[in-house]
This record gives sequence, C-alpha cells and structure tokens, in this order.
Amino acid sequence: MKHIDLFSGIGGFSVGFEREGIETVAFVESDPGCCAVLQSRWPAVPIWGDIRDLCGLPLSGPVCSWATGGAIRLSELADVRPHWVVVENSFHTWRRWVPELRGQLWAIGYASVCLRVRASELGARHARARAFVVANADCEQLRELSRWWGREGREVAKELAGAGDYSPGAVGAPYGLPNGPHRRHALGNAVYPPAAQIIARGINAVTSGERTS
Repeated sequence: MKHIDLFSGIGGFSVGFEREGIETVAFVESDPGCCAVLQSRWPAVPIWGDIRDLCGLPLSGPVCSWATGGAIRLSELADVRPHWVVVENSFHTWRRWVPELRGQLWAIGYASVCLRVRASELGARHARARAFVVANADCEQLRELSRWWGREGREVAKELAGAGDYSPGAVGAPYGLPNGPHRRHALGNAVYPPAAQIIARGINAVTSGERTS
C-alpha cells in the first residue's frame, strides 16, 4: 500500500506508517524547516508546497493522511480518490472539527470512524490525546476496523508501548531540525509515530483480512 502525507510537518505520520510497510510516495509541506527534515530522512520522496499541485496524482489506491493544521477542500481530495483517508488533530477539540469533517467526507462518498489515541498508552511520558478520523468508501471495512480496534488493537497498543525508547531527547535531532523555538514548535505539532503506527496496523489488518476473529 502507498501513502501520501499531506501537511506533513516533520513526517510523524510517515514514520509510523512505514513501520507497518506502507510506503510514502509524496509529501505536502510548505514550512522550510520541516521540509529540511523530510528531505534528510526521505531524500527520494518528492515534496509539494501546495496541495493543489498534488490533485489528480495518478496513483492506484493510496492512503492519504494529514493533520488538520493545513487546509484542504475535500472536493480536491476526491480527485485523488484514495481507498483510505486518515486525519489527525487534538481530541480535546473534537467537537469543533470531527462532526463537520465526517459530514464533508460523507458528502464525497466516504464513511468514517473517529478513534482516540493517547501517546501515554503507547509508551510516551505525556498523555497527548489525539483524534484520528479514519475514512473509507466501504462501510464494512470501517466496521471491521472498529472491531479490530476494540480487541486486537488493545494488544497492539501494549506491544508498541514496550517496543522502543521514545524519550524526547533525540527525536528529530539527526535530521537537521534546528534548536530553539522552531524545533519546539515542529516537534510539539508532530504526529507521535506509534500513534500513526497503530492506525496503520489496523488498516493493514482490515485490508488483508487478517483479523483473528
């Protein structure tokens, strides 16, 4: 499966998705500092500065994901027509954006489900509750994802929590992100990679039909 990362920041979505074998084929990001990080870590992956340059990209069945720090008209997303769409933002403000987003997704042919992920459930020292709206045109695939989330997903969360060292000291440092306010801003807004990873694990399980029950 292939992945287009919109409003990418420093690539937290792509780190998590690629851990589950989903290849990143394009970024959309305009911030120069964040682009430097993306170029350092993914030198062969193109970066677009404007979402309008990406519309109509001829890819078969990609996943599109983005954090809602950027703006996109979903009619433009419909030009790409990915099988899966994943949107991430703060869970604490979900009432301000989740109902409207899900309504817009429905208008262009996507059903959706909202999943809450806490970084603290995945090994981090901070709570960072985030909402992930996951959309697909096939309602049955979303029902399967919800079942997976309530059962197998709990075990995956335990696995990811004990899988590695997610201490903040070295995050982003090898990839050219400068110290100071810009670094803190970029890291503070970044998607926590294990949070994206558990979403990707669920998508893969549903897509491949590998649910255990």
